[in-house]
Amino acid sequence: MVRLLAVAAPLGLSNFAGGVAIGLDGLAARRRLEAALVFAAFEAGMPLAGLAVGRGVATLVGDSAAVLGGLVLVGLGAWLLLQAARATRGTRPRRTWNRGRLVVVAAALSVDNLVAGFALGALQVSVLVAALVIGAVSAVLGFAGLELGHRAGRRLAGYADACSAAGLIAVGALAALRIL
Repeated sequence: MVRLLAVAAPLGLSNFAGGVAIGLDGLAARRRLEAALVFAAFEAGMPLAGLAVGRGVATLVGDSAAVLGGLVLVGLGAWLLLQAARATRGTRPRRTWNRGRLVVVAAALSVDNLVAGFALGALQVSVLVAALVIGAVSAVLGFAGLELGHRAGRRLAGYADACSAAGLIAVGALAALRIL
């Protein structure tokens, strides 16, 4: 179990970092909890999906999964940064994090877990148990990041949108470079 937690913690760190970025936008408590649960569902489900699509497809995606997920986050962050710039000119109200946007971020953060199901076999643990542990750790880390971001976002006031977008760009770049 210790080895499984040692695998789950680094996988959940991207959710922590993404949570901080999203939390800056001042999500309500209910939406932060929902975001953490969406993150957990994707983190737990991707290893299972990797098994379902087959080793060949997962291996093909595996080589570029971190880059692909990172680039999606960079693109989303850039788009949100553009929206934040427009909002400062008074042309658009502050954005909200709806389920669709949360799903896109959660999917991008967990693309690299697609291959994790095969690596988990070396730990001699059930893939289902591993997926549940990874999901639970990701939920806790994601929620912690969302809470931290929420508290910091209140201090940043008018700059929270731009900081949130810049944070997603940074998390995406670190993921694409395989640093996070």
